Amino acid sequence: MLGSEENIKTLAQIQKALEAVDCDRTAHGLTDSERELLEESALALRQAERVLIEQTEKDLLKQLDSVTARLVEVSRLIRDKVKSINNIAKTLDELEAVVKYLALIGGFASKLKK
Repeated sequence: MLGSEENIKTLAQIQKALEAVDCDRTAHGLTDSERELLEESALALRQAERVLIEQTEKDLLKQLDSVTARLVEVSRLIRDKVKSINNIAKTLDELEAVVKYLALIGGFASKLKK
């Protein structure tokens, strides 16, 4: 994450430099060679900006992939736990039915003794 933060700061610096170079390129009184140097500087800064943006995007995509993989794992764990809990609930329901049946038989047996 620190790399992305550094990239963002560097991008801001590049953008400020681009603004300054663009402003200077339009100034009156520049020689052709000075104007050409400023244009080359602007091109180099724009190229650096593109490279940095691409790198930042790649870093962010890697982070998103990592987070997504963890979310998939957590989802699987939750589904497994829910399945296990549902199995326990099903077993308890079956046990309840057996206990009720035994209570019914016990009730019949006590009525027959009377």
